[in-house]
Amino acid sequence: MKLRNLWPLVFLPFLGLSCGVFPLLFEPTATPTVEPSVPPAEFLFTPTAQEGEKQVLTLCAAGEPTDLFIYGEDSLVKQVLFAAIYDGPIDYVNFQYQPVILEKLPSLADGDAVLETVNVHSGDVVVDASQKLAYLLPGVRVRPAGCRSDDCVITYEGGVLQMERLRVIFRLRPGVFWEDGEPLLAHDSVFSYRIASDPETLYGNHGLVSSSPASLLFTASYIALDDLTVEWTGLPGFLDQNYSLNFFHPLPEHVLSQYSLEELLWSNEALYRPTAWGPYRVEDWQASKQIVLQPNPFYFRREEARPFFDEVILRFVGSGPGTALSEFQNGSCDLVLPDALPLTLTPDLLEWSYAGAARLIPEVLPMFEYLVLNVQPTDPALPSLFADSRTRRAVAACLDRAVLTDMVYAGFVPPLQGFLFPSNPQLSNADFPSLTSDPKVGRMLLEQAGWFDLDGDGIREAAGVLGVPDGTRLQFTLYTTDAPLRDQIGQWLVFQLRECGFDVSVERASVQELLGQRAEAMIAGRRFQAAELAASTSITSLCERGRSDQIPSEVNGWSGLNVSGYVNPSLDLACARLASSFPGTSEYLSAYREMLRIFSEELPLVPLFLHHRFWLAQPDLSFPNFPGWIQQFEMLQRQR
Repeated sequence: MKLRNLWPLVFLPFLGLSCGVFPLLFEPTATPTVEPSVPPAEFLFTPTAQEGEKQVLTLCAAGEPTDLFIYGEDSLVKQVLFAAIYDGPIDYVNFQYQPVILEKLPSLADGDAVLETVNVHSGDVVVDASQKLAYLLPGVRVRPAGCRSDDCVITYEGGVLQMERLRVIFRLRPGVFWEDGEPLLAHDSVFSYRIASDPETLYGNHGLVSSSPASLLFTASYIALDDLTVEWTGLPGFLDQNYSLNFFHPLPEHVLSQYSLEELLWSNEALYRPTAWGPYRVEDWQASKQIVLQPNPFYFRREEARPFFDEVILRFVGSGPGTALSEFQNGSCDLVLPDALPLTLTPDLLEWSYAGAARLIPEVLPMFEYLVLNVQPTDPALPSLFADSRTRRAVAACLDRAVLTDMVYAGFVPPLQGFLFPSNPQLSNADFPSLTSDPKVGRMLLEQAGWFDLDGDGIREAAGVLGVPDGTRLQFTLYTTDAPLRDQIGQWLVFQLRECGFDVSVERASVQELLGQRAEAMIAGRRFQAAELAASTSITSLCERGRSDQIPSEVNGWSGLNVSGYVNPSLDLACARLASSFPGTSEYLSAYREMLRIFSEELPLVPLFLHHRFWLAQPDLSFPNFPGWIQQFEMLQRQR
């Protein structure tokens, strides 16, 4: 993408996750009885050196991971290391999941996933109609077999009842080996599940590709049918949309089964020297300094994706101002992780990029910034300025998202044209409109809705606006949090909307004050007209911001996410169809596109931009599929 010649104040969104793990005793199991299949001698390989030159890649991160256990605390640096020592088991690249150590992803269409009807009896554990664990006892509300909506939910009265459950088969790719030459087996995934499902393992869902807590909690059984086949079965009533991803990250049973779980969570083999199956293995860990990786001689994909580097070093440089940039500038870092970079794209970083001395590489995050327009404020003193969808569409049209995105990301990121990233395959052949950035269209929509500048002061007044007294000024306060640099975005929005006749002021407050779950809170209590917020890009998250049952109220403890108060029965129906159908089916795709069409036409939310973070790379590094290299680490190499 051609960089625009901008020197704005540029920033990144600020997000963070933290996790942990605690031990519990469990019985170690015997090593599988199958004979290990050691790869032939030609499978062993030497690093890719050119005329004796050692190829070394040095990564620089701010912080050191607490451990390298898949069920331990999560962090960006651990994700990068896991990508190097584990290939898969399933990658997410270009908005699609791809099998790596599996032959394929199971699907209902292919028959390796089955939705079956089973008999359940009083006292059985099921998932009830509200998607919670329950003992099947009289009075419990459940979905009987064939039920896909709330309309057919019944109250159990006793006896035998037929419900549905999912059963899914995962087949491992043959010829995958651990770094010690032992074959990677289905039993290794089942061993991992036993650790994940222990009540004391707080983050057992980390072992699942989807990281879904529900998928772990509602697993009825997870067993090995043979050395290369695993069967996952869900509880009756759990129609898991993540079913094709319910494969647990393998752990080497032949190495770790000698320990109880309490011992395991203190063992060197689990925490600091995990056994690899990916392109690299851990060679050395020098506390507070660096972790050294070297090529895995038993890597199963060496013929198609041979690791380029003889050694990968992950250095911990700290978060001091300018430390990582100084190390990068003197050549001590080939690639700097986002956690070690400044919170803003500084002039130095931009200058290095423009001069070709460095590469700034954006990575899209599953979050987007948006305006929420309250269609019916609870404060009677606040007029319902945005009850008419034409006024909401006018707001979107009056905002130039390309300029906003450039202001935020200095031209490295394309503007958002709707509720999905532009290259998302779900947009293919879609029939819903993209967002228009055209002030002329915005002014036309305002006049159609009844907003005119009657006194010539540049601010419009109501003249026949539905539900708004004539003469009311098109004036409102935009509320946002006190997160870094949100004030600059707010001022930009004020300027853009002024050109269309809006009079906007910005008020910032703490997250607790704005988003507290109480009637008095500004957002949850819907005592506002417009706000700037951020949300996940997931389908569930988007539906929760438009469904009528998600409007904050006493009923839901003021926790509903539809703070715009938007009500549309068609959207409720589309979201209900999404929740009751499976990805990949025509029903799911139809409901997904209907949901997006309604959001795009009605705009209870106005998308602004997708959140990104940046990596800093030396100009000679090649990323065939960035950011897919985070999943496909072996693809990273130097340009020749």
